Amino acid sequence: MSQEATAVDLSPAGELRARQSKRWRAIRESLTCYLFLVPYLTLFVVFVLIPFFWAIWLSFQEGGIMSPPVFVGLGNYAGGLTDQTFQTTILNTLRYVVTVVPAVTVLGVLIALLTNSSSLAGRSVFRAIVFFPVLASAAAIGRLWQYMLLPKYGLVNYALGFLGIPQIRWLDPGMAMNTVVMVALWGGLGFYVLVYLAAMQDVPADLLDAARVDGANSRQLVWHVTIPCIRPVLLFTSTMAIIWGFQMFDIVYVLTNGGPLYRTATIVWYIYNSAFRWDQLGKASAMGVVLLVIILVITLVQRRVFREEIQR
Repeated sequence: MSQEATAVDLSPAGELRARQSKRWRAIRESLTCYLFLVPYLTLFVVFVLIPFFWAIWLSFQEGGIMSPPVFVGLGNYAGGLTDQTFQTTILNTLRYVVTVVPAVTVLGVLIALLTNSSSLAGRSVFRAIVFFPVLASAAAIGRLWQYMLLPKYGLVNYALGFLGIPQIRWLDPGMAMNTVVMVALWGGLGFYVLVYLAAMQDVPADLLDAARVDGANSRQLVWHVTIPCIRPVLLFTSTMAIIWGFQMFDIVYVLTNGGPLYRTATIVWYIYNSAFRWDQLGKASAMGVVLLVIILVITLVQRRVFREEIQR
């Protein structure tokens, strides 16, 4: 190759051509990236963005699915917030969240610590047993437990009777919400255990070894080394548990259908029935917006309280 062909053109025109070539190369690379994003963005716009703004528009309308909409302003919000049934569903949902979030956190950490211990025999089998319910759909879990909790012929009461324990009416008004919490924990706890286990296995071994050299026992290792190292993961899982708790629907719909006497009715159950059973689409959309605001406020408060953990 000749020296003229390999020489770099340092003239102003050559520098301009080089900058233009670099700019067009960057544009082509950006277009390629955006083309790969087109399938996701299309699904996001069609199934998330458009329904979101449509729901806000419907929240100011009155009417059902087939009837023509009539603009009522904030009437749906005022009517929904003063509706005693909706107030009951808010209290039920708060009770569910306040019970489930600490339970999945504490039990998830304890079981993850147990399965992370090298002294546990059959750790792989135990992990598989804990995670197995996560693979089933919530509807299947609800239907399974509906049959298992039958008052007379259910497997749970049969086992209690075999042990000499009086039968429990699991779906009576005073017990129904506790039963929903128990079933939800059985079905979802394995996810949190898996996340905590992965976080614990990522704790630097040097920190643990240094603590052991300083004389730390097992409890001190957990409390002063492991837990501080997995705090960001605890924040993430607690935030997701709160969001999913406020969105509880499928297990309630299949297991109790909001009963008895609305004792297990949740906000999403109320929204679903308002839209598709009671033909109040505008009211359902308004309550969906209220649910969004509740989750957004709680998430922002939680992020502000744990800001230092997020920035780690």
